[in-house]
Amino acid sequence: EAKALTVATDSAAGYLAPEQFGAEILKALRQFSPIRQYARVITIGGSEIKYPRRTGSTSAYWVGETDDRTESETAYEQVAFTPYELATFTDVSNQLLEDNAYNLEGELSSDFAESFGIAEASAFVTGNGTGKPKGIMSAAGIQTMISGNGTGFPTSAPADVLISMFHKLPGVHAQNGVWLMNRNTLGAIRTWKDSMGRYLIVDPISEGAPATLLGRPIVEAIDMDDIGANKYPILFGDLKGYRIIDRIGLSVLRDPYTLATKGQVRFHARRRVGADVTNPDRFVKLKVSAT
Repeated sequence: EAKALTVATDSAAGYLAPEQFGAEILKALRQFSPIRQYARVITIGGSEIKYPRRTGSTSAYWVGETDDRTESETAYEQVAFTPYELATFTDVSNQLLEDNAYNLEGELSSDFAESFGIAEASAFVTGNGTGKPKGIMSAAGIQTMISGNGTGFPTSAPADVLISMFHKLPGVHAQNGVWLMNRNTLGAIRTWKDSMGRYLIVDPISEGAPATLLGRPIVEAIDMDDIGANKYPILFGDLKGYRIIDRIGLSVLRDPYTLATKGQVRFHARRRVGADVTNPDRFVKLKVSAT
């Protein structure tokens, strides 16, 4: 009688071929909109911060030597920025913390940072300002362009809509502006050509540089709308007109006491951040609509 030693069966020498574990954790990609990279970011030391904003300006009048002068004056309003709180917690057993081979505590901190970044980035684009920052696409006062087609762009000369958006802003803001759209919208616009057969979007000549549209960078924001009826798939403007206020950066608190009788440690993560548009005149957004 002959017997074979095999890896597949533990008792038949399988124990002699132990499993090997890699020294890394494989992760799926999690995307977020990079608004923080382009907006104006400040840190505050109180529960809110207020700014005066000019809403009216003085005027100048031509007069004769002895003519009566005409009065003019400025007008102001006050805008307030309030930080809102993001929070979550995770429970981990003491034994897992002691025995894991992947620096689990550091991995948790990294995962918290990623999750909080995704949550705040989404709010910076679409937040309604209730319990979260006011998103740039929800802010009041931003002028709107119409695509001219109820479900997308005109079939004839669709690029004219974007050219009109570019010239809707004053030159100083347009020259500092960026195009904000998601990857699906970018893919659709990439197929457009001018009358000379040249693609409207210009790919970068150096690694890491953004693609450009009408000479201005394109920022891919996953939280922007797809092209569709009554959607707002594109925004153009100077993102320095959007302000982010940080009150408390990401903080991770290690609590070994609350669940001590269960042999667990609770990790609390939180941060406080707010945002809103300070200068709506620096932006123009596109609505997909026939009229």
